[in-house]
Amino acid sequence: MKKNEGSLTIEATISLSVFIFFMMSILNFGQVYKAQVYVEHRLLQAGKMVSFMSYDYNNNSVGETVFNLISDFTQFRFGPESQWIAQKTVGSGDYSGCVSTVFHELKGKNDFEDPDTIMSYYGINNVEIKATENSKDLDISASYDIKLIFKFFGIEKVSMKQNVKCGLWK
Repeated sequence: MKKNEGSLTIEATISLSVFIFFMMSILNFGQVYKAQVYVEHRLLQAGKMVSFMSYDYNNNSVGETVFNLISDFTQFRFGPESQWIAQKTVGSGDYSGCVSTVFHELKGKNDFEDPDTIMSYYGINNVEIKATENSKDLDISASYDIKLIFKFFGIEKVSMKQNVKCGLWK
């Protein structure tokens, strides 16, 4: 009986250590999953909004477009619509600025939630958005970092990249 006296303590220590490691892994995985779903939702919403702007732009006359652009600049409103019109006027196929503006201006579930607060809650940092026109589609790619809740073997963050494709209404 004296030979087995400390074996239960050692078994409990090993089992508890493995259990805590797996629980921390599950919590980190959940954090990454929530952040990834959140960014994907925001990218899809930004893509939809920009695609609607393409429809609205194509249905406006040249006079309406110029009037909207001038009124936005004179009232110091440099929102996504102004960037969309400016990019269409210049004729470049790069919509990164417009999509990035929409992405960062989108509100949460209600109007009281600040997008930057929500992004920091999910641990999302260093968001870089690239959007290019590809025939009748808008290809959006975002690269960002997610801060992990618990460090694993010195890893504090995970770098992610997501791609979304939205149809432009032409």
